Amino acid sequence: LDMYKESGDEEIKPTLYTYNTAIDACARSGGSPEQSAKALKIAFAVNKAIIAGKLEPNHVTYSTLLKAANKLLPAGDQRNQICKAVFAKCVDKGYVDTNVMKALEQAADRDVYYDLVGEVADRNGHVHFEEIPRDWSKNVN
Repeated sequence: LDMYKESGDEEIKPTLYTYNTAIDACARSGGSPEQSAKALKIAFAVNKAIIAGKLEPNHVTYSTLLKAANKLLPAGDQRNQICKAVFAKCVDKGYVDTNVMKALEQAADRDVYYDLVGEVADRNGHVHFEEIPRDWSKNVN
């Protein structure tokens, strides 16, 4: 990214795929709580760079941010707040797909998950793609 900023060379401009891969690398990192916190900050900084780069986060971006929260934060209020914010943005942008729903189910506490997905989930917590409201997934290809 720095090299692109310095040169302005469009040939090396990061793509959404590049950014999503960087977020995924953060989600897959391990280490101490301090290292995990740093990785999570980097993941969300990359998300901001997507927007600054005039790109739009997609279903891969949102599911990977949820995966990062799940992997890098212990269960609890902070992780739930991140899940709520990421999912709300994803719903608003119309990028909810089955991977987003699975990542949300894994990351959020059970009651938070049910509060967010409402009647879309069956009694076992499973969501079938055809049950996702069209507004939630209008931009998923």
